[in-house]
Amino acid sequence: MVEVKREEIIDFEKWIELRSVKNELEYDYPDELEKIVKKVFEFIKDR
Repeated sequence: MVEVKREEIIDFEKWIELRSVKNELEYDYPDELEKIVKKVFEFIKDR
């Protein structure tokens, strides 16, 4: 899995939402999850 350094604290509601999305992806696309997560973090990093 991708290692991520924590740079800022997000509010609890956003964390719950992100966790929910991650769980859905794990269930629906287990083989694609790592690739999806990497793309999301690349997008965030480039902003």
